[in-house]
Amino acid sequence: MSFQAIETFPQETHIRHYGGTGIVVGRTTMSFGGNGSTFAARSRYTHVFRAGSGGWQLVSAQGTPIPDVP
Repeated sequence: MSFQAIETFPQETHIRHYGGTGIVVGRTTMSFGGNGSTFAARSRYTHVFRAGSGGWQLVSAQGTPIPDVP
């Protein structure tokens, strides 16, 4: 299984800084493929970063699926 495409929505991305911590909230649509099949998933996410000596480091990532509307 591999990512074929990732679409982001910058107009819906919110970034907040709290000292050495950064929180990013946004939305993506991702396409996956492997073994002859493909599928897409939409999600909202929250990523938490911390500032360190080597730059920003991702310390937590959470995604919530957005169900298809019939």
